Amino acid sequence: MNRAARGALIGGAVGALVAVAQTVRAEDDPPQVVALQAVKGGAQGALVGALVGWVLDRTATAKATGVAAYAEVAKDAWSGAVETAEHAIEVTRPRLEHAYGVTRPKVEYAYGVTRPKVEHAVEVALPVVEQAAEVALELAEAARRRAG
Repeated sequence: MNRAARGALIGGAVGALVAVAQTVRAEDDPPQVVALQAVKGGAQGALVGALVGWVLDRTATAKATGVAAYAEVAKDAWSGAVETAEHAIEVTRPRLEHAYGVTRPKVEYAYGVTRPKVEHAVEVALPVVEQAAEVALELAEAARRRAG
């Protein structure tokens, strides 16, 4: 197995584990969110691992020397990374669209519930903020007169 494949496997596993660990820490996320984060983390880890492994594989077998060899390896690595990213987008896009469709109504509901409360908080806090601004201006004016 070449280094790119090993890097993709290791990076994907590590990325998925890290994503799950970070998501589980929140404790109130539903299983769908944890699964989505694991898929995203695994895809990102696999992409990075494959890219690093592929670059290591290419540099080990590169026959040319000097700057030209590194430029060719970098160009090949970039092409491979773009192809891998395009594939990852094709694979994850339907899942992300589904997750968006599932979460959108919940976000809209949360917005509808919290908006009146935020508006009320602004109405309550506005007079206090205005009074604090007036006091601050008075204190600044007094300090300017003492300093002047």
